[in-house]
Amino acid sequence: MSTEVIGFEKIKDTYESCPDFRNIFTILKDSLPYEVDDFLLQDEYLFRSRKLCISRTSLKEFFVWELHVGGLARHFG
Repeated sequence: MSTEVIGFEKIKDTYESCPDFRNIFTILKDSLPYEVDDFLLQDEYLFRSRKLCISRTSLKEFFVWELHVGGLARHFG
């Protein structure tokens, strides 16, 4: 059984063109180790402080909306 989210792998393709992440992504993809200034490149995903970096895309807009207005904004328990 796969735990992969459909389309999630496309995040990897957005870092080079994102004004927020292109510089650090370029540095990390061309060097070892794959960690600089609290940024980490792992399996072609970019993390900062162990949090997944999401480029300026419709996916990021959806996450922001979902966290503020949608179902993820609710408190459970």
